Amino acid sequence: MLVLNSIRYTEEGTGIKNNPGYLLRRRYSFLSRGNTGVYKNDYTTYRDAGQLKVATFVYDEPALAALENSLSAERLTPYLDLAEKDRAYAIRLYEWNTRISESLYSLTQGLEITLRNRVNRVLCEAFAQENWWDICALATKQVSDIDEATKRIYYDGYDPVPNRIVAELMFGFWVSLFGTDYAQ
Repeated sequence: MLVLNSIRYTEEGTGIKNNPGYLLRRRYSFLSRGNTGVYKNDYTTYRDAGQLKVATFVYDEPALAALENSLSAERLTPYLDLAEKDRAYAIRLYEWNTRISESLYSLTQGLEITLRNRVNRVLCEAFAQENWWDICALATKQVSDIDEATKRIYYDGYDPVPNRIVAELMFGFWVSLFGTDYAQ
């Protein structure tokens, strides 16, 4: 069992760093890395009864400068603002955000495939043909999306059969079919 009350954070500083809420956020960012294994050694992790295991990756000045240069100032600015200009903490927040985004990817992918296939089935039934887009009144943008999907399929050396076109269309295409252009 993890005992959060016995954890002590020893970094010196002023302002928000002396706020227990800040330390709690830091703890959560440390603990959130958990068992993913992706950045296994970059954070200090806490174990039973608050014993500290110090990370092998050190956010020293050269490492921070290299990471900041690679990521760009524009990308890091919102994280630096949240971290009150603490560069190491800002990069940890950035990494945490990446982990959250990665964890949501499979859910988004499942939503996209499910929505695409269901909308396609409904439109195939409504227009009584697999290539419903040939007889459906679509806006210029959607027609262009279908043309681009068809070109990509040809480029990859395949025939642009309806199922391939459906699979090649981007999520934005399917979402756009729920827009005001098609509200009648």
